[in-house]
Amino acid sequence: MPSIVSIFESVVDDMKELPVDTFVNQAATVYEVTFEIRRPHLFVGAEVVVYYDGGQTVYGTITQILTNKLVYIQLETAIDERLFESLELVLQFLHGHLIDIQQNLIQQTNDPDYKGYKFPLVILPQDIPEPGSAGFESEPTPTAIICIDTRNTFDAAERYDNSFDNILYPLANMFLEKLELSPYVFFRKRAKEWIDRLYWGRESAEGTDANKLTDYIDGIELRDLEIKVLQTC
Repeated sequence: MPSIVSIFESVVDDMKELPVDTFVNQAATVYEVTFEIRRPHLFVGAEVVVYYDGGQTVYGTITQILTNKLVYIQLETAIDERLFESLELVLQFLHGHLIDIQQNLIQQTNDPDYKGYKFPLVILPQDIPEPGSAGFESEPTPTAIICIDTRNTFDAAERYDNSFDNILYPLANMFLEKLELSPYVFFRKRAKEWIDRLYWGRESAEGTDANKLTDYIDGIELRDLEIKVLQTC
């Protein structure tokens, strides 16, 4: 029987996948890319990673959406379009105690060799009850936190305009949809609580005098997801 960690990790991997039909260099580092776009708001300004030439990577940004299939991507450096392999949405998954996750993010910030992006981020806080032996169904109620980095100067209205409406709501709904499609769980797209966390940064993870993580973030907490982990052979 799969663990909750492996189920969440699989869901996030499914969220990242962008099945590309064409990838064509237009000018300098600008590329015209076609793939099915279901949530345009999520992709405007989204960070992506391009895999090419045997697993090498280059990061970029979706700068413009022309149709429900056609976008423009600005890469950090130009690549030969003939070496293109795949395209993914930048989305990180971490699990554990929030203190450990906080330390992980600090290490990424301080690591001069770290080339990735810390956000958007899906967090599975632990400890949670895990499924038992094969042959027994389990009904845990895990919590998911979906967050992005933000500006400490934004007021509440600006946070909803820039963080929640355009990015966090589409990501949270995508997470719930992908979880519902997972072959390992029975899920009716329900969380006991959906909490918008505005300016959820710069507090200690131990107490109430500050926020949960050291970065300036906005987030959505999907508390107590009602899922049933199914039996597997």
